[in-house]
Amino acid sequence: MKALLAALALLIAAPAYAAEDEPVGYGGAKVQLQPFMSPYRTPSGVRYQVVTLRLILDVGVNERPACFMVPVVHEKLMLHLYKTMPQPADLQGQRLDVFIKELLDIATATTARGFFSGVELVQEGDDKSKMDPKSQTLTSQCK
Repeated sequence: MKALLAALALLIAAPAYAAEDEPVGYGGAKVQLQPFMSPYRTPSGVRYQVVTLRLILDVGVNERPACFMVPVVHEKLMLHLYKTMPQPADLQGQRLDVFIKELLDIATATTARGFFSGVELVQEGDDKSKMDPKSQTLTSQCK
């Protein structure tokens, strides 16, 4: 009887666990930055690509100070994109992981307090309406 109840409890709870896209405790609200026009070199000259990023704020007491630091981090990321000129291939596969790690390191070094727990690249089909309401509000307020 206990085994049956335990199995039933797992079946009921399974959809709730499957609905979570991210692990619990790793980052809070997200702030979507304004799109960057990131330059890159080609044989025919300099071209530009649109790069849109989301900063994942740390949960707890650092959320508000991180929000105030978003414009400064935005500027540092823009300068980094201009300096490194990432190719379109840098935004795919394993090179994307390295690129995102560099951007998180810049955000962390800019604040020097660990206000951010991650950086996401916004893909073409994504938009702000898919974010949770708190993230949408902070995206509007943290610019």
